[in-house]
Amino acid sequence: MTKMKRILDITRLTLISPETLIIAALTLIFYWTPDTLAAVGEKIKSDSTMSQWLPTLPMLFTGISFQYSSKLRAPLDSGNKKLYDWFEYHRITDRLIASHILTITSSIIAISLWIFSKEINPALMGLAFTSATLVSGSVALNIFLASQKIREILEKYE
Repeated sequence: MTKMKRILDITRLTLISPETLIIAALTLIFYWTPDTLAAVGEKIKSDSTMSQWLPTLPMLFTGISFQYSSKLRAPLDSGNKKLYDWFEYHRITDRLIASHILTITSSIIAISLWIFSKEINPALMGLAFTSATLVSGSVALNIFLASQKIREILEKYE
């Protein structure tokens, strides 16, 4: 694959993804009906237990995505080694790198919510929490489904 095709593939996976849809939808909600996200932010701020533990969800999803992505890339048995010979193996690695960037960014947002929870306005807090949680959850789910599908394909055509 030429470099230009690879760049176009990376651009496509960035622009056409469930995570982009989540971010776009939440941004529209933030501008059109900020009260919805403000209610989420107020609830998180008002409940000390919730504000202490709820932001850990993106970090949990980050851990899950790292766990399943290692199963995709690092062969633990002879089954995954066939992936290294696949002519489009770089597409898997490109998507995993993008997934890691998204989940790490979501975790950074969650940590920032912990640190700056008193200073952030409720609507922005609701937007940040909801987007970090939904994006990292979507990434973790997609990596899990991909690992299951790849395992199924490798076992089927073994």
